[in-house]
Amino acid sequence: WVKGHNPMSVDFTVRGRKDLQHLTVNLANTNARMMLEWLGVSNAEDLYGSMRAAEFSALCRRRLWDEERNDTPAVPTRVESTPWCATVVTCGRDANYNKTRAASLLALAHAADPNELIDWG
Repeated sequence: WVKGHNPMSVDFTVRGRKDLQHLTVNLANTNARMMLEWLGVSNAEDLYGSMRAAEFSALCRRRLWDEERNDTPAVPTRVESTPWCATVVTCGRDANYNKTRAASLLALAHAADPNELIDWG
């Protein structure tokens, strides 16, 4: 991944741990930005970064608490179409999307040593 290049999706991985590749979490750019913001990551707009696994784990864990602030509404799919132009489809998310992805990200962070880095980009 090259800084300044905008791929269609973002991978969350443990830096240098090929043995944990099966736990990679891949999210579309829009969903990755929304997740990073929801988790409270300060540089979410950049869509690349890293954080110690222990810190990342804590952010994910607190979002899995059964509290109203952690509930997110469903987002409907939108289709925008104009005659003779491209059709743009923005996929929706179910109401449990954030918590489901937070659980996957937590599993990734738990598999790492506390001081290893979780990278995204």
